[in-house]
Amino acid sequence: MATDALEVRMARLEGSYEQLDKRLGDLSADPQALRAEFRTEIQAVRAELQNLRTEFRSELQNLRAEFRSDIHGVRGEIQAVRGEIQAVRAEMGRLFYWLMGTFLTVLVGTGGTLVTVLLRTR
Repeated sequence: MATDALEVRMARLEGSYEQLDKRLGDLSADPQALRAEFRTEIQAVRAELQNLRTEFRSELQNLRAEFRSDIHGVRGEIQAVRGEIQAVRAEMGRLFYWLMGTFLTVLVGTGGTLVTVLLRTR
């Protein structure tokens, strides 16, 4: 009986060792699978980052081109405004001389009238 009990215990231990060996094999396979999956995910993230960099650079170049064209448009508008300002200055100068001419004419006329009135009263 002691021998049978010993054999049963030995059989159980051997079964346990086999299960342990299986489980250890599964555990060693899991980290390797996880590493492979992790590497795959890292490569996917790197590829996505590269795509985003390329997209960002392309968008940045487009924005630079738009900015340059907008600057050229603004410069053109500034030149147009400067031209208009110069035209207004020229018009103001012409109107100033016209106003001064009218003022001097009225002044001379008024002065002539005063001189005439003063000479007749004496």
